[in-house]
Amino acid sequence: MRSLCAILLLFPAFAAADEGPVIEWSADRPLGWSDFQGPVPTGAAPERVAASNTSLSWSYAYEVEWARGSCVFRILAIESAAGFHPDGSWVRPNHRTAAVLVHEQGHFDITRLHHMSFVERTSGLVGKDRECRGSSERRAKRGVESEIAEIAGTLYEAVWRQHRQEQEAYDRETRHGIDTNAQAEWSRRIAARLVATR
Repeated sequence: MRSLCAILLLFPAFAAADEGPVIEWSADRPLGWSDFQGPVPTGAAPERVAASNTSLSWSYAYEVEWARGSCVFRILAIESAAGFHPDGSWVRPNHRTAAVLVHEQGHFDITRLHHMSFVERTSGLVGKDRECRGSSERRAKRGVESEIAEIAGTLYEAVWRQHRQEQEAYDRETRHGIDTNAQAEWSRRIAARLVATR
């Protein structure tokens, strides 16, 4: 007997993901100021003029096969995406400049780079037969879902930590985009890395 299942997981990768629309990263669709629809938080530091709310979502599909009392499962696919959340992203009205938008696009591009790292790290998990844990079909299914979430989740956590560190370094080294030389260098490096992932 064979059964198929698919699960979707959403993990905030930069700021908490709000409910609402999500813009999936695309080289053909850069951010515009109309994408920043959230209110400026009352506690936002005065030097923070904008914020991008991005996330990394992932889902998986798997199948389970039972034969003569034994159980085998395989991951059929792991899908993931870098998303931008307009409702959680904001800009101060007097700071809708091209330079600030370049800096915020950099945050979204960094999320994309780490999304691609997750894709690369999880690609080897797809298509391999693994033995199920559990003595019944129901227990085996729960065990399979737990095992996949643990395996892919561990990879996600490693990517997430690196993502956070790079986002923080980006803001620190560019002084939130104020240091134009540092911003230009970061923008150049990010663009080169994006080209390399195509």
